[in-house]
Amino acid sequence: MSAPNRNTLWARTFVSELAAGGVDAVCISPGSRSTPLTIAFDRHDDIETFSHLDERSAAYFALGRARRTGSVTPVVCTSGTAAANYHPAVIEASQSRVPLLLLTADRPPELHDSGANQTVDQTKLYGDSVRWFHEIGEPEPTERKLRSLRTTAARSIITATDTPAGPVHLNFSFRKPLEPTPVPGDIPEDFSEESITGREDAFVESTVGNRMLDQNGIQTVADSLSAPRGLVVIGPLTTPGVDPEAVAAFAHASGFPVLADPLSGIRYGGVTRTTPVIGGYDSFLTDELWDQWPDPDVVLRFGASPTSKPLRQYLEATTPTQYLVDPAGEWREATFSATDLIIADPTQLLWQLSRVLNNPGSSTWRQRWLDADDAHANVLAETNSSTDQSTQPLTLTLTQTQTQTQTQIQMTAV
Repeated sequence: MSAPNRNTLWARTFVSELAAGGVDAVCISPGSRSTPLTIAFDRHDDIETFSHLDERSAAYFALGRARRTGSVTPVVCTSGTAAANYHPAVIEASQSRVPLLLLTADRPPELHDSGANQTVDQTKLYGDSVRWFHEIGEPEPTERKLRSLRTTAARSIITATDTPAGPVHLNFSFRKPLEPTPVPGDIPEDFSEESITGREDAFVESTVGNRMLDQNGIQTVADSLSAPRGLVVIGPLTTPGVDPEAVAAFAHASGFPVLADPLSGIRYGGVTRTTPVIGGYDSFLTDELWDQWPDPDVVLRFGASPTSKPLRQYLEATTPTQYLVDPAGEWREATFSATDLIIADPTQLLWQLSRVLNNPGSSTWRQRWLDADDAHANVLAETNSSTDQSTQPLTLTLTQTQTQTQTQIQMTAV
């Protein structure tokens, strides 16, 4: 792993440690100050590079990839206002708990606050929107500094994927030459290869545990869930989300219908063949129909606040016992109507509860939800068929669909 200068050595060491930690792709923004990192990523065989014309596109591409894969996706940019263009995506990653890694290049310290081109204060540039900020410092070809750099790379991955997942910002200062051109004497001649190649695997291995309730806590929650009319509400989730098999196991044990958000990853897939997953509730959970439904006794909620306004309003108006499950212990419920916060891994909690529940809810209650969802699907299919040749606006079609669904539900209500 020989290098022509300290910048190249520094960047290669850092990138190789990211690869050892599982990073397999990076998004590159244009610019010269980030050249050492850009070349190091481009020359690493195990990392795929995505080149983008501007920082905002790069950041949102990385955000989408990290959201989809659940793995850390770095973005690299040059110094100055280029880094500021990452900020909208950083906020989105923070709010959505997406593991993003911001690698911003910077001018050397003596150019700070000097009026030099593309030089701004990049220290904690993204404020509280990142899980961790670290100033890497200037490259130094010493064994201790390289060990520190590798440890920082490992920590950035651990922090970005911890609970709650989110963005991490590392700021790199580079002096010229930025290209991998030889600089005599820049790296000591007695500097051993072993000191810069790292370990066979990741320099720092991480072991992450899940928060779980003890048996008494599980039994307490299970006793509260032993009610005739219960619901499982799964809001927006990021990868890995909640295991669909755990959702299915709990639904069978409890008899509760599952109301799945479009961003939950649960609404479609194999779980729907065995589990009553409800998706059309926007059409029948309106205030005009609330008096057609018995109120739920208890609700078990996962993920962020549902995107459906009718569903949020329904849960607020009916005031059931509402368990909010969040592994990070954060409050993600803007109506402030939840009654209990459970700090636990959602998948593990569902498996634990499914093993101790022995009093399934009302089959009549469950069937009401299934019939309403079927009515919504039937009306939607008929509306789509009758409007294939229609020129009426989409908003009118959606309004008609909702009205017809409500009419069918009123006719079939028991």
